[in-house]
Amino acid sequence: MVAGPAAPWALPEGFTALRRVPPRVALVHHWLVTPRGGERVLAELCRIFPEAPIFTLFGDGHGMPAPIDRHEVRASWLDPLRRWHDRLAPLYPAAVKSLDLRGFDLVVSSDAACVKGVRVDRDAVHLCYCYAPMRWAFDFPEIYLRAQLPALLRPPARLALRALRSFDRSAALEVGALATSSAAVRERIRRHYRRDAAVLPPPVDLERFTPLADAATDRGTDYLWVGQLVPYKRPDLAVEAFSGSGRRLLIAGDGPLRRSLERRAGSEVRFLGTVSDAELVRLYRTCRALIFPGEEDFGLVPLEAMACGMPVIALGAGGALETVCGLWLDEAGRGLATQHGAALPDPTGIFLLRADAGLLVAALDVFEREAVRFTARACVERAAQFGTARFHEEICRWIGFVTGWQPPTPAGAPARGAGGGCGEARAGGAPLSSASARLPEPG
Repeated sequence: MVAGPAAPWALPEGFTALRRVPPRVALVHHWLVTPRGGERVLAELCRIFPEAPIFTLFGDGHGMPAPIDRHEVRASWLDPLRRWHDRLAPLYPAAVKSLDLRGFDLVVSSDAACVKGVRVDRDAVHLCYCYAPMRWAFDFPEIYLRAQLPALLRPPARLALRALRSFDRSAALEVGALATSSAAVRERIRRHYRRDAAVLPPPVDLERFTPLADAATDRGTDYLWVGQLVPYKRPDLAVEAFSGSGRRLLIAGDGPLRRSLERRAGSEVRFLGTVSDAELVRLYRTCRALIFPGEEDFGLVPLEAMACGMPVIALGAGGALETVCGLWLDEAGRGLATQHGAALPDPTGIFLLRADAGLLVAALDVFEREAVRFTARACVERAAQFGTARFHEEICRWIGFVTGWQPPTPAGAPARGAGGGCGEARAGGAPLSSASARLPEPG
């Protein structure tokens, strides 16, 4: 065991264990509005705790991935306003406090907002899987305010955001233990909450995202960008790099930037809008490479692409560094190297030093020359390390360490993915879950 207060599983002073085993469990999630990466994690928590009700600010579970849609959902008094959920942040603390968690022994919150601040019984254990401290509240509130509000309303909104940050920090200090998706988010949790967190990467669905039967078949010529068309994902860089380049880019996704991007895009860029699950898998299997130029806290899209045998060209920052086994494009944009000169025989992508359209164009040129180095086998093996069975095992083990009671593995859980991919000493694509790998067995 790692000693000292910096250990990811360090507990606050006065922490008490479960009062009853097996415990009565409740799940808490920020909102059930649009199925995204956080809802996939919640779905796995629902499989681990099949009888647990879900408490949330907005939503009823309709349209959510199974088995969320089969769980009892108890929403806050804000639920009738769910259409405007992203504009009601000043009301979140009051709505969070209104959620009634009395009578539950173990509360597991799944949080990208501030629902970690729910009130629980004095002798209950509260664990939080924190996707990230709210970027729009902690890191760039002014950008959020300028985008959402006229100038006259910004001063009172600044006060409201200050109160929201204070509420969220206090809530993070009260939680028994924190876990998160990546080492990048762990650093943000340390900075904003003054807490540590176990790193438990979320799972990729290895039953849904699979390569073609003949994974050695040459890929198509089209490149692919997937996601919501919002500024921080940097679809503008992809559009700029491909317009006039002679290379085709398919953009799967929709969002507020679509209209302006379509006006700027050349004939090489095709906007597909929101695609079906089946169409997304087909695109991953048949396109040449995924373009991922934004910085994400974790980002499941590169893992989905690699699970289908597709290599990734990504910004060398954030969660991509922990999932993609990348070679780095040099400053001149002429060649590839590992970050520290270590051997990397099975790369699954290329990292850009910074978010720059010119560097992305150079990376595409280098990728075309070096494409034979990025095999479907290496991509699939790397993604296999992030399977659902691994997530179940690690999060149950973490809960067991913290509480002394380990939940049973869900019935019918898929088999753990095979090893492979980046080794311990490789630069880029860090070994899977370096923090959680040190978790001792409970008991």
